[in-house]
Amino acid sequence: MRKSDWLVLQKYVPRVHVLRTDTSTMHIIVDVGVLSAVSCYCGPTLLPNIQRMYVGDEDYPYLAPLLHDIVFFPRLFLGTRLTVLSLYGLESKASPILTVAADACPLLKDIHLTFHGDIKDEIIEITEVIACRLKKLESIHLDLPDDFTVSVPQILSVLSPLSALSKLSLKWRVPSQNLRSTSPSTCGTAIRLPALRYLLIQTQPLQVMHVMNALQDLTSLNCLSVIFNDVHADTAVPEAIAAIAETLVDTSAPVHDIELLFPDSDNTSLLPFDVFRPLLRLHNLTCFSVGECPHPAWDDSILEQLARSFPNFTHLNLLWLRSPYVDMGDVTDTNITLRGLASLLLHCPKLQMLGLAVDVTSSEDLDDEDSDVSRVCHTQLTYWQVYNSVIEDDDDVDLAAQTLARIAPNIASFVPLAIDQAWHLGDHAAVKDSARQWDRIAEQLAWCNAAREHYLAYAPNASR
Repeated sequence: MRKSDWLVLQKYVPRVHVLRTDTSTMHIIVDVGVLSAVSCYCGPTLLPNIQRMYVGDEDYPYLAPLLHDIVFFPRLFLGTRLTVLSLYGLESKASPILTVAADACPLLKDIHLTFHGDIKDEIIEITEVIACRLKKLESIHLDLPDDFTVSVPQILSVLSPLSALSKLSLKWRVPSQNLRSTSPSTCGTAIRLPALRYLLIQTQPLQVMHVMNALQDLTSLNCLSVIFNDVHADTAVPEAIAAIAETLVDTSAPVHDIELLFPDSDNTSLLPFDVFRPLLRLHNLTCFSVGECPHPAWDDSILEQLARSFPNFTHLNLLWLRSPYVDMGDVTDTNITLRGLASLLLHCPKLQMLGLAVDVTSSEDLDDEDSDVSRVCHTQLTYWQVYNSVIEDDDDVDLAAQTLARIAPNIASFVPLAIDQAWHLGDHAAVKDSARQWDRIAEQLAWCNAAREHYLAYAPNASR
């Protein structure tokens, strides 16, 4: 690099606030000699005004030659105004980068590290650097490799002195052969994270149980997201959910949002309602989501139990997996009817957003006096993701529209499953037909609402 090249570059570098690399740059190897020449011209840092830096690719962490080159000149890229640092594809030489960041980036608050390759026990050294040198961190995301040998409770123990830590995400996986041999905790002391407001854990159920049992102080926790991996090999989901509930109750955590996800689960098995029953002790929940879960065959009565336990629900999402070899409309799709929906809205009057499959074909005789439909009127529900709800003919469309005009007239959007989500639903044509049926329901609901408004406009004594 010549000095004239640097003079041209110098005009632009003060304008750079965000540095982000994409997958195509992962194959570009930057000559270390060029970086050395740049460092001679630019002084302490190349990008003095950079605030957010994202190097690597989350989907392809093993393609990171640019990151490897940055390792040799970390001060060149880490400016004093940096607040967010995301590095994907880190290997064992990550500690120097974090040490430099601690010295050069006093405003650093958010760090995201995805590791690749063999780091093993060095993760403790890395987390010690984070805990001892980056004391102002508010958010940490650690995506660990499969072969590290340190227990996650031990990592949490190292991070616990970070008094400002409010958001923590941990992703790791223990090899299947080591699942039962992993010690539940090796840190020996209670792990206290009193400032933590958001916690995400992605691992196998048994590991979730170990981590939740190790946590002792979650007095600020508002949101918990747990992603269960390898549930076909690790069957400890009931124990893990029980540990989640026990820890949240014992620590008086003010949790209002819980998300439980089961990606790549075995959709041929059942997960009964009793597995979730320990969570019914958390009466302050306002948001609850269970996604991609083995179908538990819930029905109207079970949905009513859930609704009675959480009267403050504003958001509820229940998405079940089903076998791709079963046609839509099979009894294993859903046992919840419009009666169950009415019961849910009766006991959760604040519900605004819903994700739930309903069997409209089973909803008959909704006008009887004992029905919850007759006791629900004009709820706050505005958004309903209907997923693979079962609806067949014109009578079902009319029934759904008339019922919803009474119990949920404010729904502005029905969202069925998209075609690209229908890989586990079998017949794509059935998915398209279901979407058309819900479009018709939306049209009829709009017509019913317009007719009602017209009636009220010309009948002053009519009750709204």
